Amino acid sequence: MSRRTRARTQAAQAREGGWDLSSCRTATMPSYNALYDPNMRHYFENTTIQSHLYKTGQIDKSGRVIDLERNKSKLNIIEREFKEAEKVRRAGRQPARQPISLISSLARFS
Repeated sequence: MSRRTRARTQAAQAREGGWDLSSCRTATMPSYNALYDPNMRHYFENTTIQSHLYKTGQIDKSGRVIDLERNKSKLNIIEREFKEAEKVRRAGRQPARQPISLISSLARFS
């Protein structure tokens, strides 16, 4: 190895030795939700995309985003009521009713 090559290698190692990458293992990425991204607004204005988001329960009928973290307790109450109603129906105490979607039930609480 020539003197010039050795000097370049040592200089590169000195530069790279200054990097502390230990925090990369513990660092977390910030959460990202595309529904709140103003740059994605044009994409989500598409009626096909909006109907898909509505069917999957991510937006309500008026197009507002349903925050599942905020409404988690409401969803748990509704799911518990559905389970209880199913138990009652199976026991034969009450005739079966038409199922209500979680989205429409959640929209009433908002």
